[in-house]
Amino acid sequence: MKLLAGTSHPLLSEEISRILKISVVPSIISRFADGEVRVEINENIKNHSVVLIQSTCPPVNENMMELFVLLDALKQAQAREITVVIPYFGYSRQDRKTKEGSPVSAHLMAHLLKTAGADRAVLLDLHSQSVENFFKIPIKHLSAVPLLAREWRKKNSHLSDVTCISPDAGGLKRAKVFSEIIEADLACIHKERSQPNQAQAIKLEGKVGKNAIIIDDMVDTAGTLCTAVDNLIQNGAENIFVSAVHGLFSSPAIQRIEQSPVKEIWVTDSVALSSSAQRCKKIKVVSTAGLLVQACTQASERN
Repeated sequence: MKLLAGTSHPLLSEEISRILKISVVPSIISRFADGEVRVEINENIKNHSVVLIQSTCPPVNENMMELFVLLDALKQAQAREITVVIPYFGYSRQDRKTKEGSPVSAHLMAHLLKTAGADRAVLLDLHSQSVENFFKIPIKHLSAVPLLAREWRKKNSHLSDVTCISPDAGGLKRAKVFSEIIEADLACIHKERSQPNQAQAIKLEGKVGKNAIIIDDMVDTAGTLCTAVDNLIQNGAENIFVSAVHGLFSSPAIQRIEQSPVKEIWVTDSVALSSSAQRCKKIKVVSTAGLLVQACTQASERN
């Protein structure tokens, strides 16, 4: 098996390489003066099975385009089979038409993976299960929710009267998995979204304990998160935690988090954190390298 990494998340790629004890294939990934992606693979990978690691985290379009060009480079170099590992799959929130004339961008990106040359994909906590059906190649859809739950429990095992909160009905399954692992109650906030990145809490279903942990797939601008926090405080929560797989932390997320009463935000390393996110003492990061390595090993064994 050969291992190739894009530039989106070098720390995660290095950790996966270290665990696998496989060096990353040397390559040149740069940009032309006009911004076009330039790729050159400097090792013979003909007839080899290749695992390509690239998180399509911010800047999403840059990293997504780099992924497609890397896939084509591997195809042109006659790799036998290409498994692409995408810890964060950009555009997965655009999984349905919201109105006439709007695209289903998650469907487009899934199709482009096959067109670019991917034979299979390993994905981590897609925004919704429906996105799985868009892929025309075999996929392995992993979840880091159990990993986050176990790590949170280790740190906060002394807490009692804990409630896991789903910030919307669509995330109830995710929150239920978390609640079962930490043996906590479950509640849900029903909301309506007026436009992207803006939501208004409507109603809380279930009883909230003194300690509440919001379970979500991502934190982007933290607007939805802060709305949920306000709702929980109004309903008696004293200590509020957050667990989300993907820590995007787009502006003004860090400012909102620092000013909020949230005690801790637990995320994975599926996304390379910005410098401001790294400085935020409320943010705790759990590694997904072991989980992804297991999937890479399974893909290699099949070949």
